Amino acid sequence: ELLVFEGSEPPPITAEGYVRRIADYGGCSPCCFIVAVIYLQRMKQALPGLLLTRLNFQRLFLLPVMLASKFLDDKYYSNQQWADVGGMSLPELNVLEGRTLRMLGFR
Repeated sequence: ELLVFEGSEPPPITAEGYVRRIADYGGCSPCCFIVAVIYLQRMKQALPGLLLTRLNFQRLFLLPVMLASKFLDDKYYSNQQWADVGGMSLPELNVLEGRTLRMLGFR
């Protein structure tokens, strides 16, 4: 289940840089980051073996922020725009969105 979130090599950006990139270009409200952390905690409860690493941080952080934006914000980016901000393809983002929603029990 978690392997789908793993990258093949570490990204050329730090975790801090990636969070800033999402904040600068993600078009979401600041509260989305708080809700994203709550979503990450729920994912951890669903999968106790879940650990953030350099190979999965981008995917495991982007998806909860994106979902929080869709839930909280009146205007939010399309999946294509989120894929561009997150540095991944649209098909990959769509698969990860489904996996994340299932891990969260669609709650």
